[in-house]
Amino acid sequence: MKIIQDHPVFGVGFNAYRYAQLNYGFRNDKAERISHADSGVDNSMLFVLATTGVVGFLFYLFMWIRILKTANVLIIASVIGVVIDSLFVNSLFYTYIMFWLWVIIGLRENK
Repeated sequence: MKIIQDHPVFGVGFNAYRYAQLNYGFRNDKAERISHADSGVDNSMLFVLATTGVVGFLFYLFMWIRILKTANVLIIASVIGVVIDSLFVNSLFYTYIMFWLWVIIGLRENK
């Protein structure tokens, strides 16, 4: 929340979140093992908000709203399930989940 408060408009940048955490002292780069989990956050929505700011977050929400307006039952069920899960785990950015969502959305859009 501190990173979001300090960078509310445009965020810190998508690949810069890890370094923002290091600058704020939330992570320690001197640890024995370097963890790839250091570059993320458990909530996908907070991750988008921290990295892209309010501007990017509004565009991201607009994209999902636009997709859901023309979606079929499979897309709606998948998106709702993943969004609820993404409140606890950064699942919106897992490769296999993104692949599933974008394939079913893409197939629907081409009809």
